[in-house]
Amino acid sequence: MRVLVTGGAGYVGTRLSNALVRVGHSVRVVDALLHGSQGLHPDIELRRGDLRDRSDAARALTGVDVVFHLASNASRTTEGAPTPRAVDLGAFLHEARKRRVRRLVYASPLESQDASEARVARCLVEENAPGFETTVVRMAPICGPSPRQRFDLGANAMAGSAWFEGRIELTNGETNRPHLAMSDAIRLFMKLLEAPAANIAGRTFDAGYECMTPRELAELVRGCVPTPNGVPATIEIAATDAPRAVGFDPLALEAALDFRPESSVREMVDQLALLLEQGFLDRDGRGLQHEERARPIVTEPSRGWRLIRRAARARDFVAAR
Repeated sequence: MRVLVTGGAGYVGTRLSNALVRVGHSVRVVDALLHGSQGLHPDIELRRGDLRDRSDAARALTGVDVVFHLASNASRTTEGAPTPRAVDLGAFLHEARKRRVRRLVYASPLESQDASEARVARCLVEENAPGFETTVVRMAPICGPSPRQRFDLGANAMAGSAWFEGRIELTNGETNRPHLAMSDAIRLFMKLLEAPAANIAGRTFDAGYECMTPRELAELVRGCVPTPNGVPATIEIAATDAPRAVGFDPLALEAALDFRPESSVREMVDQLALLLEQGFLDRDGRGLQHEERARPIVTEPSRGWRLIRRAARARDFVAAR
């Protein structure tokens, strides 16, 4: 199958694009490449482009069957500029239909407060038609390793702060939020690629599991991630918010796709910790394929058993990529 991944050189896009290639799909990635393209499989067709440009969008969509639209609100072309997926969606959808794209899956933030994001999602659902299937997935914050690693998101940010700074700062500590493991996110996209149209076309799904407050998440990270001096990270509370509900319904995915999470936040944080300890990641998010170690491994006797266990798992994890 011919698949286009927009934002395919990003945090989630790199993992998804590589996974698609490995199971035999022909993959095209279109990305602004603001952070490079490290970690992408060599068989991927990589194009630098701006989807706000109609000609770029037309070239990107030509000859593809399925589109995963992952270009993120966090990936702005300039500070404060509108995002590619929020600009002229009608033109993008017109080009997709014109070039006979069969299915378009749009990834949206689960907790987005942006009214334009909600309008985009509604528009996509309304555009669903026979021969042009559209699906929206509202995704909880994703955690876990990627060749294009990010340390500015949720559990990842806490793990990075604990490892590099020995501290975790909380600004909102009380709201109970769902999370999504990277490995489960990729499994979900693969299911959406193959799912019968009757199960997903014209529908919006929520993908989020394992709810916890930022304070609970910080305690989990504190117990998993070593620090520069080998003692548990300090948790600093800068501000707290009033508890509020995050509305989501993960049961629809289970009913439509028989999809259930298989990984936990703890497992994702543990993978990040072992990769940091083994020197496969640095603060700038260098990918797993880099041979140069970012930092010497700290081997304190009190943590020796954990390092031995993690070293073995790190080798297995990297080899499996």
